Amino acid sequence: MRKRLTASIAFALLVGTGAWAYVDRAQRRLEAGLPVSTVMVARRYIPAGEAVSPDRVEPRRVPTAYLEPTALTDASSLKSGTAAVRARVGLLKGEQLTRSKLESPSSRLGIAWSVAPGERALA
Repeated sequence: MRKRLTASIAFALLVGTGAWAYVDRAQRRLEAGLPVSTVMVARRYIPAGEAVSPDRVEPRRVPTAYLEPTALTDASSLKSGTAAVRARVGLLKGEQLTRSKLESPSSRLGIAWSVAPGERALA
């Protein structure tokens, strides 16, 4: 009984290693035939209205064919002077950052930008 268990575990490890090697080779072949670009993606979920700083995003290599239009390719685009760039919509973990999903203080005029969600401004 013990020999069968040991043989089963060894076989499972062998099959798992073989499957991993096959997938790794297939991915390398695919990437070799496609041009690849770097894009900035959300490191974790970022709710709408929250600041998007360089520490909340990370670079990821994706095939250029899957690059979204107006996608940000470097974190330096997230700086807008002294004010923070904010998420216009909620950004899921791993989602590409595009100009249409972000807004800077210069894209909005008036006091509305400085009022947090759930608060009201009186004039």
